[in-house]
Amino acid sequence: MQDLKWIKHNLSSSIPELGNLLLSSTLQIPSLVIPERNQDLEQRCVKLRAEQADKEYRRMTDNIRRDNNKEEPPINKQLKEVNRFLLLIIQFIVSVVCAFMFGYMGPYLLYGRQDVGGRILLGIVLGFVVGCADMYFVIRQLLEEDGIKLKKIE
Repeated sequence: MQDLKWIKHNLSSSIPELGNLLLSSTLQIPSLVIPERNQDLEQRCVKLRAEQADKEYRRMTDNIRRDNNKEEPPINKQLKEVNRFLLLIIQFIVSVVCAFMFGYMGPYLLYGRQDVGGRILLGIVLGFVVGCADMYFVIRQLLEEDGIKLKKIE
């Protein structure tokens, strides 16, 4: 812009219409010369891209795919996992039965003789609520063990 201002100021008498002259002129810019990439660098980039894609694929399919070169876990690890699942199931059953018994026997112990239908209904409702709550925590724990993070509500 400084050059154009200088031209207008100093050469305004010799060039009457600087704008028309600039509009009729053309600007020639040299074309961009892109240097050729080094072959060693290109081979390393291809190798690193393939390794990164392989790592990402293995990470995505790690919990559903078995490699032939991996050995199966020893029997004691498998038994520990089965015992853990059995413990979860037994804990669920015991908590639901105890909630039912609390709902069934609670009114009888507090108020004396009550009709059986209301006590059974209260026991079923309490057992259902405790069962739903227990299942929520069991499912959340199993999802976290599989590597799935749940969003926390704040």
